[in-house]
Amino acid sequence: MRSHIGHKIVCVRYGQGDEVINVALECEDCHVILVDLEDGDTVSKELAEDAGKTIAHVWHVDDVMGQAKERHINLSDQQCLEILQLIDRGKDASVGINWDVIDTVTDLYLDGDIRI
Repeated sequence: MRSHIGHKIVCVRYGQGDEVINVALECEDCHVILVDLEDGDTVSKELAEDAGKTIAHVWHVDDVMGQAKERHINLSDQQCLEILQLIDRGKDASVGINWDVIDTVTDLYLDGDIRI
């Protein structure tokens, strides 16, 4: 867990409606599940209720890489991760994260205009 100090950690609820099948704590910076509490595990009522009040859209290095390949740009996994980190740092809730944002940040990154 120490390697995730300072990262963006989110609580995610899995299930439909009011039913909670699973609750997980996930690191959005590393795209890994840190704690996974499946049905039958002890989950606080507060944790389960709060998880049902949020949504999250997850972007993966494969999304960045696929978008770059469509533009005939070859990127490494590390470059894609750095682009995702830059997007996360500069995100604007008015704009959101979309393919145009990924393209723009990729171009700025490759041109050396922004760095981690």
